[in-house]
Amino acid sequence: MSTLSVIIPAYNAAPFLAQAVLSLVAQRRRPDEVVIVNDASTDGTRRVLERLRRKTKQFAIIAAENAENLGGGATRNRAVALAKGDYLFCLDADNLLLPDTLHLFLERAEQARAMEGRPAVICSEALQFFRDRFLVPRLNWVRIGKRLGERWEFFNLSRTAILTNPVSPASSGNYLYHREIFERSGGYAEDCGAYDAWVFGVRNCLAGYPFLAVPGVSYLHRLHPRSYWEQDILKDNRRDHMMRAFGNFRHVYTEETFDYLQAVRRIGRLDWSRLKLRVS
Repeated sequence: MSTLSVIIPAYNAAPFLAQAVLSLVAQRRRPDEVVIVNDASTDGTRRVLERLRRKTKQFAIIAAENAENLGGGATRNRAVALAKGDYLFCLDADNLLLPDTLHLFLERAEQARAMEGRPAVICSEALQFFRDRFLVPRLNWVRIGKRLGERWEFFNLSRTAILTNPVSPASSGNYLYHREIFERSGGYAEDCGAYDAWVFGVRNCLAGYPFLAVPGVSYLHRLHPRSYWEQDILKDNRRDHMMRAFGNFRHVYTEETFDYLQAVRRIGRLDWSRLKLRVS
């Protein structure tokens, strides 16, 4: 029987971490372990984590702490190194899963491996965005789902779509994958800020692993100004992060694409339709 580890990188996640873990406790198929790496937080994340370790009985919580702030990529890689599961799911510390997510994802992963003889990346067909005001008492998932209006939908999971579309599972990085995929893809990027998950997803794609979607919404993504992505936007080196991320794939994109990227002054204005792929 396959084992499942959920990894959670946590930086200044004290207001949200307990809710993320509670969404794992509520799973129909609970993880065998949850690995949480505190990335040198300066708020109360350590206290919240210790309390969760003492009080959570449904699965083991493996806790570690970086001596200095290393960023999302390095923290995710460390969490994977500590995890023992055959399958891994990366849950951001400020986000939530619906109760059937892990059961349906693992079921789909096992089916794909049995049919194709190789693992696949398993993602949600849609991500639902929410803000704190939509969180109702006792985390009533059904009411949350009906009240939220903004979502990402992944209709096209082809190689070309993942490489030339900002709305793809690679962009979110929150999906289930087999340890083999992590090892063969090379893990998360550690030198390009919040693009670390995108680089990992593209590496998965280029390594030949298919992306398969479970129908409906399985993942709830919190929008708030303290998120990893929003904080990275405020940094002066954000554009450098983008260029280092794309620099991993100079063999994939044309020189014209990199000329265009060099000319981009505002990251929010990046026109993904201008990203052209080399003929393979």
